[in-house]
Amino acid sequence: MDTIVALSTPWGRSAIGVIRLSGPESQRIAARVCQLGPKWQPRRATLRTVFGESGEAVDDVLVVWMPGPNSYTGEDVVEISGHGNPVILAEVLDAFIKAGARPARAGEFTRRALENGRTSLLKAESLQALIDARSLDGVRDARQGIDGTMEAESVSVRERLLDLAAELEARLDHPDD
Repeated sequence: MDTIVALSTPWGRSAIGVIRLSGPESQRIAARVCQLGPKWQPRRATLRTVFGESGEAVDDVLVVWMPGPNSYTGEDVVEISGHGNPVILAEVLDAFIKAGARPARAGEFTRRALENGRTSLLKAESLQALIDARSLDGVRDARQGIDGTMEAESVSVRERLLDLAAELEARLDHPDD
């Protein structure tokens, strides 16, 4: 499996922009691009400097390495928080691509989480609903899907429907009973 990279925050100017890498070479690629920092430690944020193709510093970033399988995708993940200037973000993304990552397709991080058993389809859809929510009620509904409440209810309904289907089938097979 290859290592993917994408901007996790919306494109545009902001104080912070987050870039995410996922795949077997995430930490190696990030270490090549994000230099001048302490020894890499899992789940420990460190300040590092990103260098562009010309060798000059592009941005100082906060980097967190999350080894798999205990990450969102179930793979090694590196999350980089830098300044949200689109010029900087484009340069940093290019540096990761030149170092060996490929641009992620839309939804590919979540697809990998599904394939690796780190999330369910219901939770993935609920996450999208949370992102798209336009009211606090929408957020609350989406949270039910993320925290498992909705999944537990759907499992309960499914079990009741299977019981009813079994009873119906038995009555059809043995109408005199």
